[in-house]
Amino acid sequence: MGITKNSTVGEVMEQHQKKKHRQPILNHIEEELRKLKLARSADSDVMLWKGKNDRYYQKFMTKETRSQIRVAKPSIEEYKGIWFPHSTPKYSFITWLATKNRLAT
Repeated sequence: MGITKNSTVGEVMEQHQKKKHRQPILNHIEEELRKLKLARSADSDVMLWKGKNDRYYQKFMTKETRSQIRVAKPSIEEYKGIWFPHSTPKYSFITWLATKNRLAT
C-alpha cells in the first residue's frame, strides 16, 4: 500500500494516494481510507481547553488550567503564631522553616 510502519493516521490521511491493488482486501482498505478522508474534510476540528468540573472551553484561561494541574492543600492557620506583629523576622523565619521541616542543620 506504500504506507510506512511508523506513519501516523494523520500522515496517511494527508499524504496517501489511492492505488489499484491485485488483492481485494487492499482495495477495500483503500476504499475505507477514501471514505474517511471525505468524512474528515467535512468535519472541522475544534480545540477545547478543559476547565473546572470537566467543563470545556474554546478560549484558553490560565486560571482554569492552573486549577487543573495544581494540587489543592488545606489552609493552615499556624502562620498566625509565627508571623505576628512586632515579631523578630529572623526568629519567625527560622520557626517557619522548622515547621516546614526545611532546616539545613
